[in-house]
Amino acid sequence: MQSYKLAVDMRKLNYLIAIVCLFACTIGNAQTAPFDSAYARLMVDTLASPFSLGRGYYRNADENAANLIATEFFKHNIQPFEKNNYYQQFHFSVNTFPHQVKVALKDRQLIPGVDFIISPETPTVKGTYKVAWADSNTINNRAKLDKFISKKYPKKFVLFNMKGVTDETTKKIVGKVIADNTIGAAGIGVVRDKLTWSVSTTVDNYPTVEFLTGVITKKKQAKKISIDIQNQFFDDYTGRNVLGFVKGTEVPDSFIVFSAHYDHLGIMGTEAIFTGANDNASGCSMMLSLAKHYAKNPAKYSMVFIGWGGEELGLLGSFNYVDKPVFPLGKIKFMLNLDIMGTGDDGITVVNGTGHKAKFDSLVSINKKLNLLKEVKIRNNAANSDHYPFVEKGVPAFFIYTMGGIKAYHDIYDKRETLPMTKFKEVYILLTEFVKTM
Repeated sequence: MQSYKLAVDMRKLNYLIAIVCLFACTIGNAQTAPFDSAYARLMVDTLASPFSLGRGYYRNADENAANLIATEFFKHNIQPFEKNNYYQQFHFSVNTFPHQVKVALKDRQLIPGVDFIISPETPTVKGTYKVAWADSNTINNRAKLDKFISKKYPKKFVLFNMKGVTDETTKKIVGKVIADNTIGAAGIGVVRDKLTWSVSTTVDNYPTVEFLTGVITKKKQAKKISIDIQNQFFDDYTGRNVLGFVKGTEVPDSFIVFSAHYDHLGIMGTEAIFTGANDNASGCSMMLSLAKHYAKNPAKYSMVFIGWGGEELGLLGSFNYVDKPVFPLGKIKFMLNLDIMGTGDDGITVVNGTGHKAKFDSLVSINKKLNLLKEVKIRNNAANSDHYPFVEKGVPAFFIYTMGGIKAYHDIYDKRETLPMTKFKEVYILLTEFVKTM
């Protein structure tokens, strides 16, 4: 668990930048686009620094990340679509936790992000509650479960221990109770095998706490629960997409788009920082590495680079963009959205590969010819990243993510220190070679 220590971290960050700039090296060969590994790592380490506060919505951390991308665009001569302005603004509501997030069982103070997380809809709440406990013996017995969830618990914290529950129908029943609080509980808890956080545009009127399996093993450990949480809700927060392009040498009014979302989950109290190295500092780093390359080596078509805001809140930035595009969506020849680029031991998955099979087959052919990745896996379209609003508008697009390696995702362990970037160079080469086939 990391504390902020912002001044110390900033000194370390400046030192890192100085060292990397001193020893930056370029790797490549005559057949493929040169790859600057030092630059790629620097972008990940900067965006995923604890100083960046998880690129969330406290102290405008997301805006700082957007400014970094705009600065890199300017530095590498990526042109804005609007004079002196790389930004497209949009507005939304968001719930945040910049202050206190404390949960205790009896006299044991739990560690946020390690022992527990709170739902992103949790309101400000302070109090001690008796616990109504539903373990697997209750949950797996339909009659007992129905009796338990038929009652109301207005003064109690209801805790569901899902360990040992395997029936999918039962999971759905309990999931609806947890999501909608149909039992009228003062608070709801659930024991899970992994703590996976998110962000929300709304606030509930009761707290929800998820505990990691092993934190609570016996009913007597959770007879009482104490909660002290302070939320801060913004009903009109300003987000921004960051847009730039390199003019094409032959067909400048047709566009190939590379994009990646820069926002992440931010902080949960003053101790838990979700730095989001793989999701999605790595995708931003890939997008910026490609922008740097095409600024020096313009392609036949105009190359567009977009950093999305608000992705973690429901693809807000990209949905806003397709409603207000800076050039006609019909002019997009192809879009490549990059998210989770930091591993690659098992290759990549191409979401919406089935929608453009010929283009997918081209990726497979290039990969086989250059022996880059273990697998290029095909997948149907899904609403799981910023390609989706474009596909819904008829724009040809892939969403590509790496597979294998570390399993950290939407938790405090998705850190720059442990992100291997195993096949980052190989994915970069695959993408640049793919563009040549257009």
